[in-house]
Amino acid sequence: MLHLTQTQHRSSRRTSYPYYSSTNRKALWENTSKLFFFGRTDDLDAIFFPGGHGPMCDLTSDATSQQLTAEFWEKGKVVAAVCHGSPALVNIKLADGNLLLKGKDSYWVSQLGRGLR
Repeated sequence: MLHLTQTQHRSSRRTSYPYYSSTNRKALWENTSKLFFFGRTDDLDAIFFPGGHGPMCDLTSDATSQQLTAEFWEKGKVVAAVCHGSPALVNIKLADGNLLLKGKDSYWVSQLGRGLR
């Protein structure tokens, strides 16, 4: 497991800031499409939750995300998450009333584990 020091984090921020703050790229993340495209699951192959605190903090209780993810799962499409994106899968209820993760193994990294080398 990679242990990121504060110095490395600051260095990473310096190199990524110009990328995300440039005029062309800034418009991409400021005008990101909303999740309310129900019914469009037929047009897409998968739903993926990347790491980061957004999925971990916001999507665990977001009804739109939960319903969309349930649609993908129930149509037999790929539902995937990595790192801090995994908690987005926790509260997803399927049409039969069961939780998506019921009876399934999942692997997580605890906050405590992040500090271990």
